[in-house]
Amino acid sequence: MNDLQEELFLVKKIKVYPNYGAGPVWVHDEKGILIAVDLPAEARGDEELTKLSYDISLMYESLFLNNEKTFEYIGFSCKEDEVILKSKIKRLHEILVEKVSDKYEIEVPSWVFEKWE
Repeated sequence: MNDLQEELFLVKKIKVYPNYGAGPVWVHDEKGILIAVDLPAEARGDEELTKLSYDISLMYESLFLNNEKTFEYIGFSCKEDEVILKSKIKRLHEILVEKVSDKYEIEVPSWVFEKWE
């Protein structure tokens, strides 16, 4: 495969992956290089996306204990919290698909679609 053929298969990617201390939306260029931990430029200003991103960050960070002595994952306190977080991530994904799927491949972690055990 030559360079031109390889470029035809390269696509920008958005990864919706909550992470402690960072927003849940990770934007990568065509070569997989992280270019922003934020909504893509084409979706900024959308109030629902902004609120979902903020809510997801807060909820995800609440899954951890972080103080001067320890940093550890403590998990969901109840099934309802997990369902709410997953539904917010799914909604964020839906809106991103509507707004920018013509320019980005959009990824969501598989655990979002798993059921409570």
